[in-house]
Amino acid sequence: MSVAMIDDDKIFKYVREKIIGKEDIEKIAEKFKDSEESYDVVKKLVDFFMLENYCEEDSFVFDEVRECLAEIETGKILACESEKSAYKLETYDVSFGLALQLANIIKDVREDAERKVCFVPEMICHCHGFESSPAMFAPDADRKARASVMKELVEEAWKRLADAIEYTIALPRRNPRIRLFCLWPLFMAAKNLSIMGDCTHLFDKDHKAKLTRDDVKRIIKTTTLHFYSNSWIKKQFEALRDGA
Repeated sequence: MSVAMIDDDKIFKYVREKIIGKEDIEKIAEKFKDSEESYDVVKKLVDFFMLENYCEEDSFVFDEVRECLAEIETGKILACESEKSAYKLETYDVSFGLALQLANIIKDVREDAERKVCFVPEMICHCHGFESSPAMFAPDADRKARASVMKELVEEAWKRLADAIEYTIALPRRNPRIRLFCLWPLFMAAKNLSIMGDCTHLFDKDHKAKLTRDDVKRIIKTTTLHFYSNSWIKKQFEALRDGA
């Protein structure tokens, strides 16, 4: 199969197998230089591979979520109803933690900028013309370029949230508390992402893109009523994602 015919999933698998450190990125991308389209795909996938490592290595949220999920998965209370459900739990637990961490990075980006702290990986900023992550926070920074950086993070967060929803619906319905433990933060993160718009106002002090107390109450109420329905969970998540 020629390089031009390699799809995203196969490229990502290749990247995962070959990358040991940042020094390997250009070496791998060089293999795809004969196809501009595939080269761009590789570079983008590498960016998010490094973002995944970044979140795993430096995230208190990620570590805490993974620890909680590990306890859930190993507990006898969660004797899975099928091998398929067990496979989903093992497959999507990483995305669960990453989804919440990415949502936090996006939600708090303006406050972090004011504290002169940046959790946006430099590699993604470089792709949109910024010399460094802090450069994205400069008063004269290009608003469109800055919004493009954040939109990439938002898109990746939606993908991770979709995986996390698959994780949640794999949990047995007979364990409502465990399902709700997962559903509440996921739907709150999804609601936050849905009100981000085109991300151009994320850095505006007068524009607060955060869910309200009423949003939180509504999420808790509706998920408590429908925690058992996989179809309802999927439908509500897709409505938030498609309406973003």
